[in-house]
Amino acid sequence: MLYFLIPDAVLRDVLHHHAIVQPAAQLIAWGWPEDAVVARRGTLHSPLATLEIVRGCDGAGLLFLMCAAVSACPARPRQLMLGLAGALLLAGAINQVRIVGLYFVAARHPQSFDSMHNYLLPLLTILLCFWAFMVWSGWAANAQTRASGAPV
Repeated sequence: MLYFLIPDAVLRDVLHHHAIVQPAAQLIAWGWPEDAVVARRGTLHSPLATLEIVRGCDGAGLLFLMCAAVSACPARPRQLMLGLAGALLLAGAINQVRIVGLYFVAARHPQSFDSMHNYLLPLLTILLCFWAFMVWSGWAANAQTRASGAPV
């Protein structure tokens, strides 16, 4: 609920621009300087494509899903905090890769953008987060078992 109280302009001009768009533009410029990508107010611009990051494209839904899964798992406080921190880092990293990938799809294969943006990449990000959650929950369960003194 708090996420939706953040004004769109603050998301676009602060969070999206500094945390998502600028790093994506720098990464693309580093590897593909010929694309001439620039970051402008929450948008990646180049002569080849324009990709606007809006509410919902920032990985927040993925982060909320991962945090809910981690929070629902019975874990010791240390494992819980590590799981939440890992969820934040992983959701951010996955979303950054997704944004850069979507830029290249928009620039090189625009006819595939809608299916990649709406179907394939959301599915892949959820599957990757599911796998990460399963790894973390197994680790947290083992830590809980070791702490209780029961045989592993």
